[in-house]
Amino acid sequence: ASPVLSHEFFPDFESEKDFHARRKDRRWALGTRVLPVFVFSVEQNAQPLLFDNLRPYAASKDVVVVLQSDHEDVPLPFFASGQQVTTSLANPLAPILAGLGAAFGGLMPPQERYDQLQGKVVTSALWAHGASPFGPFANG
Repeated sequence: ASPVLSHEFFPDFESEKDFHARRKDRRWALGTRVLPVFVFSVEQNAQPLLFDNLRPYAASKDVVVVLQSDHEDVPLPFFASGQQVTTSLANPLAPILAGLGAAFGGLMPPQERYDQLQGKVVTSALWAHGASPFGPFANG
């Protein structure tokens, strides 16, 4: 699920008074945010790794973590045109952009959306293809 769905994604202020009190502090500037990005380069002989959500990145409001290795064709539990979908972990640029988009802007992969009636994130591969850094179906 996208971190934007959690209550803790955006900085919370108890009141407008709390907001103005923090704004006067010189160490805190409105619009300034430092987000560390950690790229873990995994040894070539190791088993290909992905996070629990079958993505090579994980993002929260505090950090983006990306996995990189020399594995070109990591099999995923998806099929397209009768062939198993694979992803490459060699170039971490797309996962870094996807992680930053999720952490800063609350962007979700195009195949995921929040359903208010069900109260959870639902997945549909109908819109999963295209020029996007998200997911195994993207060509961007």
